[in-house]
Amino acid sequence: MDKRPLLKNDPEAWERIYAERVEAYRLAADATLFTGSRPIRTLMTELEELAVEN
Repeated sequence: MDKRPLLKNDPEAWERIYAERVEAYRLAADATLFTGSRPIRTLMTELEELAVEN
């Protein structure tokens, strides 16, 4: 938690902070990918394919 000052005193704040920011994240994103436990190489390939499409 040392690198997450907003969560240091309130680890449960993660959901509130996410809810406050998620719309801004979506508006700023050119693409979104589900990353959960997927290899970085796979994610990079998908991002490259998305870049070629756009």
